[in-house]
Amino acid sequence: MRNVTEKWNVVVEGKSYPAIVTWKRKRSLRFSISRDGKTINISVPNNTSKEYIKQGIQKHIPGLLKRFQFEEPIGEDYVYIFGKKENYPGFHLLEEKKQQKILKDILFEYIVGKSGQIAQLMGVKTPYTYKVRKMVSRYGVNNITNKTITYSTVLVHYSKEIIDSVIYHELTHDTIRDHSYKFYEKLLSFMPD
Repeated sequence: MRNVTEKWNVVVEGKSYPAIVTWKRKRSLRFSISRDGKTINISVPNNTSKEYIKQGIQKHIPGLLKRFQFEEPIGEDYVYIFGKKENYPGFHLLEEKKQQKILKDILFEYIVGKSGQIAQLMGVKTPYTYKVRKMVSRYGVNNITNKTITYSTVLVHYSKEIIDSVIYHELTHDTIRDHSYKFYEKLLSFMPD
């Protein structure tokens, strides 16, 4: 049976949320929140009834939503840069293209400097080219063949410690391409926390 997807509107504790429900070949229900915190993603085994899904929503989603409550990264007079709320009146009025350019430039400067330090610490010999662009489903991608690592612009809103963890992750792929036990063993040797 092929995956079936439906868009729902679910009400949890009196508030309405868009949801995407996907029936697929799997064993259990899975609830998650999209990265922007606005959509509930629900993945369920084939033949799961809608009534059972609705019961699961009321049971599991309230706790999940509480863990994912956060302030928007861009507001009327602020923007989060490296995990800190910076005063930036009118940033929200700029065209998205202009916003992305500003954020990309800030992140790119940090990535280039920090990646060089981390690569040296990790013993990465061949230099990489670094890029920053808008990505929906990933924080970073290491193209080992081209020696290029691309980072998601959204990282600019996170703390430097989080960004560093993504840099370490992508540079670990220099020697270990998959996410095997050896990959995490090496990554944890540089970032035990």
